Amino acid sequence: MQIQFDVPKTIENSKTASERSEFSREDFLKLLTAELTHQDPLNPLDQVEFLNQLTSLQTLEATSALTDGIGALQRFQGFSAASNLIGRTVVGVSDSGEVVRGRVDKVLYDPDTKEIKLEVTGRKVSLGNVREVLYEPVAEPDAVDEAISEADAEEGA
Repeated sequence: MQIQFDVPKTIENSKTASERSEFSREDFLKLLTAELTHQDPLNPLDQVEFLNQLTSLQTLEATSALTDGIGALQRFQGFSAASNLIGRTVVGVSDSGEVVRGRVDKVLYDPDTKEIKLEVTGRKVSLGNVREVLYEPVAEPDAVDEAISEADAEEGA
């Protein structure tokens, strides 16, 4: 039984919303400050317009926080999905570019690159580079013990 599994690169390599919108937020505050500093005293800023600008800033902040939360949820789901692969056999492309087939030993998360990697037979494979997940049943310990006992009995006979 083969299971195809692929995670979009945008999830693994996405920046947080605060990193993307920090510049916009800063620009907005500079613009608002400059506008208030240089307004004409005889023709002050309309209160409705000022409130609209403050509302826009609050909306930007709330959207950024929501986007950050969704990004964290995506990373958690990716890590959870990768954790389910521990002990499974996968086929994928390692960081060095070679095709790797083997059992997943552990899951790693790099906070700097925000990338989830699997350790497959000692080599690292990005979760997005996994091409196949194979189900290879492992013999139950009782069945193995029984087979060994039968083999020992045949040798002793």
